[in-house]
Amino acid sequence: MTTRNHSSEKRRRLVTRSLALVVLLGLGGGLLAPSVWQPPVAFAAQAATETVEADGSYIMGDNGAESLDTAKALAREDAVRRAADQAGIYVESYAEVQDGTLTQDDIFTVVSNVLSVEEETYALDDMQAQGVKVLCHIRATVRAVDIEQALHTRRTDPAAWAAMQAKNETLRTQTAQAKEENAALKTREYQEDTETWMTGEQAQMYGGSAYDEEEMAAYGMPRMEELKANIEAQTAAIQQDPGNAAAYAERGRSYQQAMKNTEAVWDFTEAIRLDPQNAQYHLDRETAYTNLRKYAEAIADCNAAIRLEPTNLRAHVSRGWLYAMVGRTEDSMRDYEYILATEPEDATGYRYRPEVYMQLQRYQEGVADCTKAIERDPTNVWEYQWRAQFYLSLQNYAAAKADGLKLNELQPGYGNNILQAVETMENAQTYYGTGFH
Repeated sequence: MTTRNHSSEKRRRLVTRSLALVVLLGLGGGLLAPSVWQPPVAFAAQAATETVEADGSYIMGDNGAESLDTAKALAREDAVRRAADQAGIYVESYAEVQDGTLTQDDIFTVVSNVLSVEEETYALDDMQAQGVKVLCHIRATVRAVDIEQALHTRRTDPAAWAAMQAKNETLRTQTAQAKEENAALKTREYQEDTETWMTGEQAQMYGGSAYDEEEMAAYGMPRMEELKANIEAQTAAIQQDPGNAAAYAERGRSYQQAMKNTEAVWDFTEAIRLDPQNAQYHLDRETAYTNLRKYAEAIADCNAAIRLEPTNLRAHVSRGWLYAMVGRTEDSMRDYEYILATEPEDATGYRYRPEVYMQLQRYQEGVADCTKAIERDPTNVWEYQWRAQFYLSLQNYAAAKADGLKLNELQPGYGNNILQAVETMENAQTYYGTGFH
C-alpha cells in the first residue's frame, strides 16, 4: 500500500471545520434565536414535515492520522450537506408560495436553521488501495412551521436576519475551505495510487479476469494508457478547480472503463454533489454500482435520473434491467412498456423485455419480442441468442438450431453453445423418447 505523508495541521483544520458544520447543520435550529413568533392558527393546522434522506462518505487514509470517530464526523458532514441540498429545493418551492422568490443565500440561511437530523447510521467499505471509506446515511426533516418562522424573521427583524446571514457566511467559507482541502488530499491519493494499479500485475480484477486491452480495443474501448492519461488530465483540472463537476465525472468514466468501479463511484458522487440537477451523473454512477452488483444503489440512481428527466429512456432501460435482476418483474415490465410506448420502432424495449419473460417462463412472448428486435436490428447477436434459448425451452429444436447457425454466421463461434444444446436435447429425446425435456 502506498505511503502518504499528509500534513497533520491541515487535517486538524479540516476536522475542526467539518465538526463545526455538523454542529450547526446537524442539530437543526441551532442558529435561530428564540422568538415570540407563533404560527397563524390556519397555518399551524396545515403544518407539514418534509423528510429527506442522504448518504455521505469519507475516505480514511492509511497513515493512521485519523480516528474512526473523526472519519464518521466527516462522513456525517458530507451527508448533512447533501441533505441540505435536497431541503433547499423544498424551501425554495415553499417560499415561492409564501414569501416570493428567495436568493440562494436566503435559502442557505433558512435551510441551516430548519434542517434537523433525526436518524443516522454508519458502515465501513474497505477500498483496498484507497483505504477505508466510512459511509453515513441520515434521515432529516424540515418542518413547514420552522420555515415560516425563519421567513417571518426575514420579513420583520432585519437585524436578527443579518446576524443569521453573517453566521452562515462564516459557515459557508469554512465549508468551502474544508471541501478544497479534502479534494486536494483525495487528489494526491489518486495520483499516488494510479502509479501502481495501472500495471498489468495489479490490474483490478472483475468477473474473474483483468482488464484485457486487446479485447477492449476490439470493442472500441480505450487502451489503459489512454485511460491513465485522461485520469491525470482530469486530476490536474480538479486540483485547479475542486468544484469542477465535469472533471470528476470524466475521471469517473475513465476509472469505470478501467474496471475501477469503487473509485468511479466516489468521483460520480462528487460530481452529483457539485451538480445535483445533472441526470447523466446519476446514470454514470448507476453503471458503476451495477458493475459492483450493488443493485439497490443503482436503482436509486435510476430513480433520481428519472425524477430529473422523466422521459430519459436510458434511465428506464437501466432500471427495468435492474428490477429484473432483483426479481421485481412487475416493475421491470412497467419500465419496458413505457419504452415501447415512447419509442415503438426502436429495438431497445424488445431487446431487454425477454429477460423478464424468461423469468416468468412466458416463452412464446419472449420469442415474439426477440423477433421484433431482430426485425429492427438484424445483425445484433444477442437477439438470436435469446430467441434460441426460448426455442430450446419450447422444445422447438429446429428453430433453435437455425438461430445457432445464424449466430455463427454473424459472429463465428457464438452459436456453438446453442448447437451443442440442440444436439444434446435431440439425442436425449431419441434415447428417452419425446416426453424428455
